[in-house]
Amino acid sequence: VINVSDPARPAFESTVAVGGTPERADISGNYLYVPNNSSSTLSIIDITDFSVNTVRGAFRAPTRVKAVGDYVYIMHNDGLAVVDARDPALAAVVDAVAVTYGDLTIRGNNLYAVWYNNLNLSIFAITPAGVETACAPTSVPAPATVSSARNCSANCLH
Repeated sequence: VINVSDPARPAFESTVAVGGTPERADISGNYLYVPNNSSSTLSIIDITDFSVNTVRGAFRAPTRVKAVGDYVYIMHNDGLAVVDARDPALAAVVDAVAVTYGDLTIRGNNLYAVWYNNLNLSIFAITPAGVETACAPTSVPAPATVSSARNCSANCLH
């Protein structure tokens, strides 16, 4: 933890133990979400007191994470997992999509997932209740631009 209240003089505060090989992090509200690749866990850190809860055994080698409200979206070796983190002590995977490993980003109510091995882009609509709806994957020849998201309205994944 580094205190940046004075940007010209960042100061080391403390460390917080997480699982093996932490990759990327994302924050939502008072929680920091850290996927730990080699331990196949997700650390949920309360940034007000630095307590840590760990989600185990639900995904293999997680590397990417995006948090929106009380839900955490994790890309891992076996696909995409959705974690309900409303209560960090009871956080659990509530949905999963078995797809080729890739990367993800979220903008508005859409989650965009790119699969490395097959050049596909999948678009998932995120509802306020956290329920995801999938659109069929779209081939994205390289280089490509996505001008707009399709209207996703079928194939509930929960």
